[in-house]
Amino acid sequence: MRDDATIPHHESAAFGNPDLPPEGESNTVDDPASLTMTGPQNPVIEGQFPGQIDAPGTSRQHDGLPRGRRGVQGAEVRGDLAGELAEPRPARAGGRAGPEVLDRRRNACPTRCSRFGSMSNSSSRRVPIEAQKVDAPLTSSATFLVVTVNDDADAAATVRDTVSGIDDIIKNVGFRDLDAQLSCTVGIGSRVWPRLTSRAAPRGLHPFTAVTGATHTAPSTPGDILFHIRANRQDLTFEFERQLMDALGDAVTVVDETTGFRYFDVRDLLGFVDGTANPVGNAVADSTLIGDEDPDNAGGSYVVIQKYLHDLDTWQALTTEQQEAIIGRKKADNVELDDADTGQKSHKTLSTIVVDGVEHDILRDNMPFGSPGASEFGTYFIGYSRHLWVIEKMLERMFIGDPPGLHDRILDFSTPVMGCTFFAPSADALSALGDDPATA
Repeated sequence: MRDDATIPHHESAAFGNPDLPPEGESNTVDDPASLTMTGPQNPVIEGQFPGQIDAPGTSRQHDGLPRGRRGVQGAEVRGDLAGELAEPRPARAGGRAGPEVLDRRRNACPTRCSRFGSMSNSSSRRVPIEAQKVDAPLTSSATFLVVTVNDDADAAATVRDTVSGIDDIIKNVGFRDLDAQLSCTVGIGSRVWPRLTSRAAPRGLHPFTAVTGATHTAPSTPGDILFHIRANRQDLTFEFERQLMDALGDAVTVVDETTGFRYFDVRDLLGFVDGTANPVGNAVADSTLIGDEDPDNAGGSYVVIQKYLHDLDTWQALTTEQQEAIIGRKKADNVELDDADTGQKSHKTLSTIVVDGVEHDILRDNMPFGSPGASEFGTYFIGYSRHLWVIEKMLERMFIGDPPGLHDRILDFSTPVMGCTFFAPSADALSALGDDPATA
């Protein structure tokens, strides 16, 4: 599921972020004495909410089995340890205080599908519901950790306390290199949701539904919690995961742990640019964050993960032209090929969802992974969506085919071995889990 689609922008306070100050003005801090310099252009506020201002001219790139995005270029204010300028919020029970983040971002989208936008719009107002870092900048390393929560009550309490305080672990590790942009997005599965919170479950949340076609099957596998850990340094993702697992202890059982990497010019191991077509600008929030349709869970996002293993020997036996026909793009320059009007459709076409003339997009942050010594080569698909049905429709078209029987030919060379669905609540809702234990 590699390709692009966007939906019209729907203005909602749940998606707004304040813009940068007008020309000639600057962001200020009440107590300048609290600033220390970590570098010539990176002032950091000391204490419980360090922040960072990226240097002008820096860029981060990304491109997306279902496919990904590129980064933002320019002077930006990013938050928490991934770089926003934060101000404190009252400490909650247990004494842990979390930041209420003022995310001030300036988008730069010079080309279609070449960059992803931060979750902001043109209005100048405070974000009432802070999203988790669904649109965190492209990083060179990521770890995908899927666990199940053990059945005893103490296990649920431990997990609840750990995930509600996830920002503390990010601060513990991320302060060592703010430019590495460490972040972690937490997704919660339907099975464990009522054990962690009394909040109403997201209306569309349910276990991953296996998709069985005439030739290939997308399996459904266990998974209660997803930790999507991203950074530009693998040692930071390693240390974050170490501290996270120490906190979770024997409350969880690890189902899968996969470490991914960026491969050359954001290509997958099949040799094609991966994810040239994510939403940009305001369309990022439109495509990923729940709004008024589910007010109890506004600011959250559905998350689907799949782990694909590639048969590279068989794939590489194809000619370049045969590979391009399967993907729907040129291999060298990534130019789209024309869609087929009838018969076998390309991966690009099957993963594009159009309803009533409107294309519906998702945000992907796929990663190659593998071990040549073990002859393991794969792609870890992760897709964030405002509407779970969009990803489910993509998978239906890929595995069953359109028309049925003509499945996505990429599946002849890529076998899914995992499939899980989660919901990433807003940052505020995640933090509040520690104050609002479940009744189940």
